[in-house]
Amino acid sequence: MVIKSSLFFEHVRSFMRAHRSLPAQSVAVAFSGGVDSRLLLEFATWLKQEGDIVHLRALSVHHHTRAGQDDEMRLVRETCANLAVELKVLHRKGAAPRINLEHQLREARLDLLSENLKSNEELWMGHHLNDSWEWSQLQMARSSEVKPSLGIPLKNGPRWRPFLCVTRRQIEDEAKRRKISWIEDPTNHGPHYARAILRQTIFPLLEKQHPQLLKHYARRSNRLAQQLGVALKTKSKCLVSESSEAILLRGELNEQVVCEAIKKLSQAKRGNLNREILKMLKALKNGKRGPFLFSGKVKAWGYGDWLLITSDTFKTADEYPKNLQMRAWKRSEFKKIIENEIVKKNLRVAPFWCAFDPDQKHRNVLVASGADSLWPKTTGQRMVGVIHAQKLLSRWSDPQQELTLAPLWPLHPESEEG
Repeated sequence: MVIKSSLFFEHVRSFMRAHRSLPAQSVAVAFSGGVDSRLLLEFATWLKQEGDIVHLRALSVHHHTRAGQDDEMRLVRETCANLAVELKVLHRKGAAPRINLEHQLREARLDLLSENLKSNEELWMGHHLNDSWEWSQLQMARSSEVKPSLGIPLKNGPRWRPFLCVTRRQIEDEAKRRKISWIEDPTNHGPHYARAILRQTIFPLLEKQHPQLLKHYARRSNRLAQQLGVALKTKSKCLVSESSEAILLRGELNEQVVCEAIKKLSQAKRGNLNREILKMLKALKNGKRGPFLFSGKVKAWGYGDWLLITSDTFKTADEYPKNLQMRAWKRSEFKKIIENEIVKKNLRVAPFWCAFDPDQKHRNVLVASGADSLWPKTTGQRMVGVIHAQKLLSRWSDPQQELTLAPLWPLHPESEEG
């Protein structure tokens, strides 16, 4: 069964990549059959299909505490069979607890899941932002410690919670779009548990008056986690060079890095960039260059591993060099001059184009890049072969090979001398 991608799945994968390395070697999804774990299993199956998970299986706990759980287990088995995911059902033994039933069953479930994890296997659970907020409220009522009030951690030992970047409503909407079936846990609607009271009564009232409640909670918790030194985030593999009018991103792009760059240059104070950024990242992966347009008069261009983001005041030089001065370059010295320009933040000539004699034969390394909207339309790109440096360097694999080139920055020879 082939699982289709979606903006929801791409967003969650981007969130995970910002906090950990992929692919994950071995993952077990805690699958109860509820909408959260059901969509998580679909997401994990898609990641395996995409090569981001090597080994995948599902673990499900049968509590034997109420009627109907046998029917629920049948749906769990059918779902795993349809997705071709290995399933192991775990059975809780003993009578149902009479005191603090919710807490006791949750602890029993965690113990069973942990005991049945394989060596170096991760346990993925379906908790989301609403769950984390509810947990935070309960911890603030129970304790004066700061750290527990942050909410449910993204990672706790071998346990990961990929859906902590989305809300319950977003999960349900995505499940409906995918037309998948799930099990409704009747305890979610009972008035006997503190979390159910928060979910059914308190949160709806607060959200009605403060629609951005979860957004503010997530940002506040993230800032506090950074201040406490407990934030979980991988070091960005994306290098950032910026001026007042342009930002050049080099390396591994992710949604958060791109979003921060656009917001720095955007004139818009409001708006949701996530959907548009995910569309752009997907287009870049498919070889599109742009320009991509964003609110606040921001544009972006893709050049291989580079992404150039500009404000509306950014301008390249308005004339083509009259006297091209070509000379032989080795790859190392050509790359060095590019790096020097980046360090000097000379982004007015980014993304660093160069001209070459189209008659020279160099094993197909030199192939014109064609027209580019960054360059003025009056330039003479058709008069001489032109290629942007990122494409050239990706083809220029032989360090001893010399190419006859003329860098197009600075555009005037006297600028180079000065």
